[in-house]
Amino acid sequence: MAIDWKTEEIICLSEAAKRLKVDNSTVWRWCHRGLGGIYLEYKSVGVQTFTTIDCIETFLIALTEKNIDYHQKVFSQRLKIKKTKRASQHQREADSAKAILLRAKILRDDKPKAASI
Repeated sequence: MAIDWKTEEIICLSEAAKRLKVDNSTVWRWCHRGLGGIYLEYKSVGVQTFTTIDCIETFLIALTEKNIDYHQKVFSQRLKIKKTKRASQHQREADSAKAILLRAKILRDDKPKAASI
């Protein structure tokens, strides 16, 4: 997306930093090095560097979407691991409790006994 100098609100990077409440170097780094592969679009005129409100908005939305995708992926992987651990752990605990109850003769073993001839 190219910056439209005629229609967009153009601001210098220091103004962008003030509005976002971050250091000037942070905004400069977002432009030149990016963040997680996402770059803030900018234009340089002489020694001054400019961006637009729309570019900042696009940058922040892209970061948010990337962050959401990442966390959904990690969360779903962790959830799968926890479910399998919980199910197997739960089964072991249930088997252990049943064995204790059987030994204490609180619970009867309802398994049919083989008929002897």
